[in-house]
Amino acid sequence: MTKMKYCGNCKQYVTTTPGPSIIISIFLLILGIVPGIIYIIWASSRAGKCPMCGSKNWSIPLKEEEKKE
Repeated sequence: MTKMKYCGNCKQYVTTTPGPSIIISIFLLILGIVPGIIYIIWASSRAGKCPMCGSKNWSIPLKEEEKKE
């Protein structure tokens, strides 16, 4: 499940990138263990990043920034 978080680099709330899909993982593991493992590692490495800048710099917005939005 994706969550809304505040990105410290972009200075805005964004929806984080999703992690590996269970259905796709199971399907690829049935087809072959290697593709399934590659997919799980790839999808896990990009999970929880900001879709705008690609960072994991999550922070709490400052009072001044909350008033601007």
